[in-house]
Amino acid sequence: MSNGILREALSKRRELPAIQGEFLPHTITSTRKAISKLLGDVSIVEPSIYSLTESRKAILNYFRSHQHLNGLKTKYIRHIPYLIFDGGVVPDGAVRLEALTDFEDAYFQRVSSKPLNSVVNSLLHRLITEYPDLNQYRRYYEFAKQLISGECTSYRCEQYLKINKEFHVFSVSGTDVVWNAFVGANGSIYNRIDGLEFPSDIELEQTKFFDAVVKQGINEVRSSLSMKPNESNHLIQAVMTLNFGLEGRYNYLRHGLIESLLTPFAETSPHDKVRDTIKEFLIERYGDPRINADGQWNGISEEARSVILSWLVEDALEDFFRLFSYVAESDKEIKRHWKYREAFWKAYLDKGHIDQAWVVLGHRMDKKAIEMLSLAHENYGKFAHTKGVQTNQAALVMKIGGNVVTEWNYNGKYRVWSKFQVDQGNAPVPYKKVYESKQTLMMNPAFDGAHFGSDHYSWQRKLSEHLTDKTGRRVSDREYRLNAKYTKRNKPRVKYRTDRIDTSKLRRGKKKDTGGMF
Repeated sequence: MSNGILREALSKRRELPAIQGEFLPHTITSTRKAISKLLGDVSIVEPSIYSLTESRKAILNYFRSHQHLNGLKTKYIRHIPYLIFDGGVVPDGAVRLEALTDFEDAYFQRVSSKPLNSVVNSLLHRLITEYPDLNQYRRYYEFAKQLISGECTSYRCEQYLKINKEFHVFSVSGTDVVWNAFVGANGSIYNRIDGLEFPSDIELEQTKFFDAVVKQGINEVRSSLSMKPNESNHLIQAVMTLNFGLEGRYNYLRHGLIESLLTPFAETSPHDKVRDTIKEFLIERYGDPRINADGQWNGISEEARSVILSWLVEDALEDFFRLFSYVAESDKEIKRHWKYREAFWKAYLDKGHIDQAWVVLGHRMDKKAIEMLSLAHENYGKFAHTKGVQTNQAALVMKIGGNVVTEWNYNGKYRVWSKFQVDQGNAPVPYKKVYESKQTLMMNPAFDGAHFGSDHYSWQRKLSEHLTDKTGRRVSDREYRLNAKYTKRNKPRVKYRTDRIDTSKLRRGKKKDTGGMF
């Protein structure tokens, strides 16, 4: 090399910065932690089945030959948690590692002697993602706590130490503590989970640990709704953020969820806000149980079904009389006596005598009428044909003690079909999506009558006596009079809501007086 080239090369050299201070133990530790933090967000790559099969053979051969694991390659030590916490699935005839005498002690000794990040992280990560049985694998959880408390000082171990101190994730109480923290947060599931600040290599929502948290939460919801139903809205809101949809991760828990949300109200009822929140959530997720009984509601207990069906009976009555009020604004005769019909049927509702209730809508329902419904109009039946069905006309189909009763939101007759007719299939059926014609709700009743003498409670007394005779379910005239102070046992009275109806702006229609005879 010529002198000129050498001088040019030397002129381009860079001076290394002067090292400030000495290489003291604490500076070495802090530097190592800083580097660990920079590298700590690297996700753990799970080994392939082929790789684990190879590792199993190598581990078994080495342990059987040496009765320890001290000289085994780090790669194989890192794979041990994947082989142990595999849900019990092993090749046919293969020996489970944890079943080998003294294998656990050999594993713990090897990891403790060389607590490398990759080795420790595979154990900690696997305990959260697979969440093996706490009783069966208690020693592994205790060993994990030991590692993060002193033997492992990496950034990742510091993260696990932090969440274990805050949430007890390696203890029996962990799922309960995490659920309470999840409930105490706000926003979507992602906002709530991010706030827990679990290690970034863990997708908490996809772990079996969080599955156990959700199961714990479902149990807590049931307990809370049983004891303090009207103070449990924060729990319900937390549950609603979870993916319980048909394709969601937690759909397999839907039975427990539905039972927990409904069975606490088998003997009592929550405030309307709590009831409506639960009802709307369940219908949105799993459909209307009246018309989807064999779908997502299949397998749900009769006790739970009866609760939501009773709530939907209230909604059906409420919506029917909302439509009744609407048409009454344009018909003086209907307006005069619709309140008597409402009082009569609400007395039956408040006594718990109405087993099923279903509204059948005409094709000519205008936009205003549809908007009045508390449930979407798709959640009710409709007439297939428009013949004989007047504008905004609707029918109410009820089942009371085995008998079927129909009402109309016009001057139509009430009609009753006996239990015998119902059993023979000769009576209208609630919960049908489509009714061929108006006549299907009018043909061959066992008992009927017009709403004459409302002011003197004539038709009310006649119909009430018939229903008492046929069903044994009694409502006294004192209970269905307009000034009656009737209330439900253990339940607040269902109130007819007019908050959605601005009567001053209702469309006025042409009067059609049918005389109560159709």
